[in-house]
This record gives sequence, C-alpha cells and structure tokens, in this order.
Amino acid sequence: MTRDEAISRMRRIQEVLDKGMFRSRDQLVTALFAEYGEFLEATKADWAWWKRNDKDFEHDITKARDEAVDMLHFYLGLLNIENGKRTIPSCLPPVIDIIENYFVDWNDAYAEYVTKAWINLSRWGRDIKEIDHLVGEELLADRENND
Repeated sequence: MTRDEAISRMRRIQEVLDKGMFRSRDQLVTALFAEYGEFLEATKADWAWWKRNDKDFEHDITKARDEAVDMLHFYLGLLNIENGKRTIPSCLPPVIDIIENYFVDWNDAYAEYVTKAWINLSRWGRDIKEIDHLVGEELLADRENND
C-alpha cells in the first residue's frame, strides 16, 4: 500500500472514530504535541547525547511506535477538519516522516493504526465493528485469529 492509499484509508476510519466526538483544531494540535512529547521521551536515547552513558537509558521502539500512531490519529483528525487542505500549521511535528522512519512500510503503519483504532473504540464503549467495512479482510482475519 502506498503512503497516499494508507492515508486515504486511515482518514476514512478517523472520520468514523471522530463521529460524535467533536474536537476543535486547537484541541487536536494540543493533543498532537502532547503525543509528540511522549514520543520524544520514548526515543530519548536517539537524541539526548548527554545521557548516552546512562545504563538505565534505552530506546523503547515499541513505545515510540505506539506514540507515533497516537500522533497519527490526531494528525488525521486535523486533516479531516481542515477538509484535506494543506492549512495544517507548519510548526507541527513531522508526523509522516516519523511514521516512515519507525515502520517497515505503510502496510505496517496501517495495521498498527487500525489496531489502535479498535482499542480506542473499545475504550470509548463503542462497537469495534464500526470500522470493519473500512479495514480490509486481512486485518479482520488477524483480529479474529487473535480473539
């Protein structure tokens, strides 16, 4: 799946997730920055040169990927409320670049995004099947095999 195909599919899923949960542009930007802070904390071993010799200081790739997907959810929400226009603030973290650096490919990122979408629907007391018609057969089969 290409980047554009994945983003298009995820935007449709995000529309369903956001249904009935209005968020303002400012709320989405704030949430995205909060997740970026969590991502930076998870990747501190990569950029905090002054901590390189700290034995308790490790790169947490799983946590970094989780936070990257959380950022992606808010980024897609912004794209949706901006109607896909490129009016997203330029000061935002480079979400797409982060996804491309922390995932094998867009199929991998898409699978993680969908898994988090199911978790969020469940967390919010909604039926995870709300997005099944948008997800794709391969991920539905994986979910059923893991239940």
